[in-house]
Amino acid sequence: MKRIGVILSVFCAVLTSLSAQSFQKSQSEDFDDIMQGLMQFSYLPSDELLIETAKCFLGTPYVAGTLEGSPEELKVDIRKTDCILFVEQCIAITYLLKNAEGGDVPTFGDFTGKVRDMRYRNGVVEGYASRLHYTSEWILQNESAGLFEEITKELGGMALDQQFSFMSGHTDSYAALKGNPGEVERIRSVEESLNGATGYFHIPASEIPDTENEIRDGDIIFFTSKVKGLDITHVAIAYEIYDKEDDTRSLHFIHASSRAGKVIVEPKTLADYTKTGIRVARLSF
Repeated sequence: MKRIGVILSVFCAVLTSLSAQSFQKSQSEDFDDIMQGLMQFSYLPSDELLIETAKCFLGTPYVAGTLEGSPEELKVDIRKTDCILFVEQCIAITYLLKNAEGGDVPTFGDFTGKVRDMRYRNGVVEGYASRLHYTSEWILQNESAGLFEEITKELGGMALDQQFSFMSGHTDSYAALKGNPGEVERIRSVEESLNGATGYFHIPASEIPDTENEIRDGDIIFFTSKVKGLDITHVAIAYEIYDKEDDTRSLHFIHASSRAGKVIVEPKTLADYTKTGIRVARLSF
């Protein structure tokens, strides 16, 4: 299994180099290259395949606000990313690989369709407020769709008094909401719905050392927020690193890092990095 990871990592490094030189290639062609390389490894368990997919994007530039623009439309981007887009697209690619029929290579259209289903309420693009801006709603919808299961409570997570109000209370921070009372009301309705949803749980930062042995490679990590009315500030993919010299393992993660300006394997452990708390989800396909 380790050899497969090495082979695939080499392939992805070559692909990244080629893409950087091939400015005339379309994103769909880049996507086809990625899928062609990954298809031969589609038999791997979903969590392992998610890690290998994520490694293909190491070094991809981090760009904030990748999805923003007017009018609201479906956007995908495999050449630049932010934290949620990175995780979302990796899950979509992994899902398509695991569900490819008859050895057919998933198409760029399959990819954009899957991302749309994950990102928009009921998979329908109907203006800015139809996007699942609050990560908690994104979790609920994609859990219902069978993509993953939140396991925070099962890992010993504590009840979290989570309220949602940040977006409707800070409309000047969102170009699509500024001066648009109709969209603000739609967002406020979403917030009220989330406030009335079932209980939320989290693992406080201080409890992560006692829990991290139960977190697996490929689990999705959601970092909770201290900001009033906001739920999640960052998203990543859990990744264990083995130190041959010390014969030790430590839990890190792969993420689109604003500080590093690109997708990286985080050098800090999950416990050292986390200042607030986390929620955890595990792939279920």
